[in-house]
Amino acid sequence: MATKKRKSNITLNQLASEMAEGFRVINKKHEKLASEMAEGFDRANASIESLAIITANGFESVEGRSGKVEGRLVKVESRLDSLEEETKSLKNSINHYLELSEKRYLELKAKQNILTKWIKQIADRTGVKINLAELEKVV
Repeated sequence: MATKKRKSNITLNQLASEMAEGFRVINKKHEKLASEMAEGFDRANASIESLAIITANGFESVEGRSGKVEGRLVKVESRLDSLEEETKSLKNSINHYLELSEKRYLELKAKQNILTKWIKQIADRTGVKINLAELEKVV
């Protein structure tokens, strides 16, 4: 409040009136300040509420995505289980085939040994010379 130059003679009523006016001005400024502060707090609360909603939506979005990721992981785990079963089955088939192949090889080897003995006996009885090393190379 700007001070005015006054005459040195002022009455008590005038002083009281000026003081009352000063208090009214201060009261108006105080009310204006209080109103501005209330508006500021309201805007801040609105911003905080908006941020809270955005944050909540973000968490919901993340939860939704994590649910999708979990669903995909379940599918991947299922596929891996299926692949493991197929791999075990394939391994068993290969092992079985190898066992059969080994048995067949041993059978053929035994037949060749028998044939080699017979050929040798026939060659010995007939006097024909045979190089049995060549027969054994094939085996």
